[in-house]
Amino acid sequence: MPSDESLSLSEFLEKHPSFTISDVPTSQMGSDGCVLVASDNDSQGNASESDQHDGTGPTGTHNQGGMESERTGAAYERFTSNALPGDIRYDHYNNSVRAHCSVHGHRCRWHRTLNPKEDVPAQGRPVAALCCWLALGRTCKTSTEHRALKHDDVKDDAMPLLERERFRDWVDRQKSFRRLTRELERKRRPGEGIEPHNCP
Repeated sequence: MPSDESLSLSEFLEKHPSFTISDVPTSQMGSDGCVLVASDNDSQGNASESDQHDGTGPTGTHNQGGMESERTGAAYERFTSNALPGDIRYDHYNNSVRAHCSVHGHRCRWHRTLNPKEDVPAQGRPVAALCCWLALGRTCKTSTEHRALKHDDVKDDAMPLLERERFRDWVDRQKSFRRLTRELERKRRPGEGIEPHNCP
């Protein structure tokens, strides 16, 4: 039986047909399964991007006193699955998401906006691509190699439409990602498939 590290993305999805939310304390979980995290500087509302997002633990437990049980006041929401090597965090302040890779550490991440832009058709709908990128972390030996896959000149080849469509089909069926994909991410444009043709 091949290890997860040697599987293609399609094979990985076939091996893991039923992904589930990570086992996190219920006090840190919203009603829909997302994890809510507040930053150290949340009360001031002026934290830098790096301060707002990076916790020392998987759920930002460096700031247990500031953990929120409600969305109001949280710096970001964390969406995760046991089978994805990392998580996706929604930033309330600038309407963006960032994938954090758990294979290579907290500096291995990919940030995308959820704001649509008419002259960039794919922009605003990046969740499937971020899930795809996280899964690719299993195939990369270093953070540098993994982060290189998100560059504009290689990302369409690294994360082709067919693979992103498979991740889109999966993520759209996950209760733990429902708020992210149904409420926060850009809706499909008229005539657009389930996933943008180009990688967001």
